[in-house]
Amino acid sequence: MTVARKRTHGTLVVLMSICLSAHVHPLFSQAFTRYNYASQAGGGSLNFQIAPFDEETAGSPYYSEEWKKGAVYNRDNSYTELDQLKYNLHLGELVFVYNGTQYIIPRKEQIVRFTLGEEEFTGAFDGARYSFYKMLEPGEAMVILKKFHCSITKGEPSKGYIPATKDQYVVRESIYVLKPGQDALELNPKKGMKLLSYVHDKRGEMEEYIKSNKLKMKSLEDLTAAVRHYNSISSKNAGTVK
Repeated sequence: MTVARKRTHGTLVVLMSICLSAHVHPLFSQAFTRYNYASQAGGGSLNFQIAPFDEETAGSPYYSEEWKKGAVYNRDNSYTELDQLKYNLHLGELVFVYNGTQYIIPRKEQIVRFTLGEEEFTGAFDGARYSFYKMLEPGEAMVILKKFHCSITKGEPSKGYIPATKDQYVVRESIYVLKPGQDALELNPKKGMKLLSYVHDKRGEMEEYIKSNKLKMKSLEDLTAAVRHYNSISSKNAGTVK
């Protein structure tokens, strides 16, 4: 067994070469081989995280601190259900528990979507990288997504009577729209009229809908209403964003 350690801010990630024995429960063996695209014998590389929190960093890097049931759906049409799943926003990775150890699911580009409790997330490129997005508004021709960006704000050293402050995880959110087969595009709901640039095929109808319904297109609610209308008037053959 070969172990290589690499420390990152807030986590200690361990890369282990491991061969699964025949005594491992077949469901978990199947999950590991799916995640790692390993041989039928069950060998593969697993990333796992043994120190998910850095006590010197305030806050949490996770979408939810609670472990939740979930399912991961892959590009090869396989899927795996998990009893304990988390989404690490800072790493941009999914973490699950097996035999008390926290594993990071590798090759996230192979994950089409996943569920976390009752919530659904989808994977997409934004023109530069592959990330996960929370599904806000599903649809056949266009969906609305929310992306979470987690960074670390550096703390301040003690200054006399002013105590030192810790580094802190800071999460911000942004809204995206996505068409089947295309990259996700960031769209500020306060500038919702930019949606018209993405709906060339139905622009005239969309302009009429926005005008007749007196949508100001400066809120997520108005953007959602417009996208719902776009889905309703778009061809049923447009495909479904998964």
